[in-house]
Amino acid sequence: MDAYKRAEIVASHPVATAKYFHLLITNILTTMISGGFLEPTTAYFGTVESQERGSLHLHLLIWLDHDMTPADLKENIQDVHFREKLKAYLEDIYQRRSR
Repeated sequence: MDAYKRAEIVASHPVATAKYFHLLITNILTTMISGGFLEPTTAYFGTVESQERGSLHLHLLIWLDHDMTPADLKENIQDVHFREKLKAYLEDIYQRRSR
C-alpha cells in the first residue's frame, strides 16, 4: 500500500485510526513495562502527535529505576543471559506478528 492510500484511509476513518493506535500503544507498553522487559520502571510519559499526512505517532520517555549507565548497558550486552533474554523477547514479538 502506498503512502497516498494510507493517508486516504486515515483521513476517511480518524476515530478508527485513533482507536487502533491506542490499542497498539497500550499493548506495546504492557509488554515492555508491565511484562518486565524494561523493569524496574519508575514512570513513563508520552505525548501523541499527528504527522502532516494525519497518522499518529508517540514520543515517549521511560524512567528506569536503576543506576545503569550507557557504559553498563554496553557491558551487559556482552552477557550471554542478557542477550538470550533479549533474543527471546524479539522472537516472541516476531512470532505474534506472524500469526
